[in-house]
Amino acid sequence: MLTSLISAGRETTAHLIGSALVLLLHRPRLWDALDDGPDLVGAVVEETLRYDGPVQGVFRRAVFDAQVGGVMIPAGARIFAAFGSAGRDGAAFDDPDEFAPGRQGASRQAGAQFAAIARRARATSSRCSRTIRRQPAGTSGPARTASVASSVACSSSCG
Repeated sequence: MLTSLISAGRETTAHLIGSALVLLLHRPRLWDALDDGPDLVGAVVEETLRYDGPVQGVFRRAVFDAQVGGVMIPAGARIFAAFGSAGRDGAAFDDPDEFAPGRQGASRQAGAQFAAIARRARATSSRCSRTIRRQPAGTSGPARTASVASSVACSSSCG
């Protein structure tokens, strides 16, 4: 079981970093802002968890009969609690489809069960941020992407 937990933590962290990289590569101004303000890394991690988190739901077993949304769920039924869309809830977030690091309450939807994932992701992303800032000046486009991606892959798998 411990091996499964360690593997799951590593995998979710790697997926979170991959999502963050894709989001940043599509937003060059935000990518460049990381060079100028490494304190933005934490906000990028929190917003990535909200916008495109690595875990979209979990399987559970109902412990008692319950009615949810007009549907009866009997005790013992296996259910999939899909919460990935909670970060895109327009009632909870202004402009929920906008990727906006620094937004208030970005991490509140993730829930306590993901606190360990978020802690590891923050630590790993801090190492990744230092790696990104060490890239040679003028390195951009595919060359920078390949360099950063290989550094991130090593950091998340070795970290």
